[in-house]
Amino acid sequence: MSTNRDATLEYDARNALQWSPNLTTHGVRVAVHDGIATLRGWVLTDAARDAAVRAVRRVRGIWATQVEIDVKDSGIEQQAATPSRAWSAEMADAIWAALEGRATP
Repeated sequence: MSTNRDATLEYDARNALQWSPNLTTHGVRVAVHDGIATLRGWVLTDAARDAAVRAVRRVRGIWATQVEIDVKDSGIEQQAATPSRAWSAEMADAIWAALEGRATP
């Protein structure tokens, strides 16, 4: 493949990563050589890594991918997904109090 074709594919792959909904891949770099896309860098979750690979594989002209993406789990997303029971109970009490028209303790 020509260098110009690889440059075009690389540009398209970067756009695919940038414009994929719900995908934060600021730590991912793409290089293309002979139609093979190499993804290097890091993401926060396995799901983000998989989404990045899917986005690049959808680019017409890329026929293979090499994935060198590390998953650096910061724990922040996990904490956000599973709030503590105490916090949840407090919020439930406040919501019920508001719905019943009484002040919260």
